[in-house]
Amino acid sequence: MTINDLILGFTFLAIVWYSFETRGLRKATIHQIHLGISPYLLLTTNYENKGVAMSNMLLQVKNIGNGVALNVFSDEHKLLDNNKEVTYTMQLMDTLSPGEFKDIQIQSIRGK
Repeated sequence: MTINDLILGFTFLAIVWYSFETRGLRKATIHQIHLGISPYLLLTTNYENKGVAMSNMLLQVKNIGNGVALNVFSDEHKLLDNNKEVTYTMQLMDTLSPGEFKDIQIQSIRGK
């Protein structure tokens, strides 16, 4: 084993290590790019109780991300109000731009 073999071996190990580090940086960069252009929705609720569980709920949806949210909708959700389970749905919104918010009136569809 000559000194040339040792230098080539260390060079090979350095290239392998550098390749793994570069791959990790690439993955982190792609993740940051996706975070930067993704929409993030914040949901807040407020409702008036008129003697019936969640009879008039107002749902506010706000896009706090940097990307446009497309086809925003919600399947059935269950909430508890005065120990009663209430199921509701939310209507479809075509788009929600960054920083934009919309109020959605929701009527309960089932109460137990």
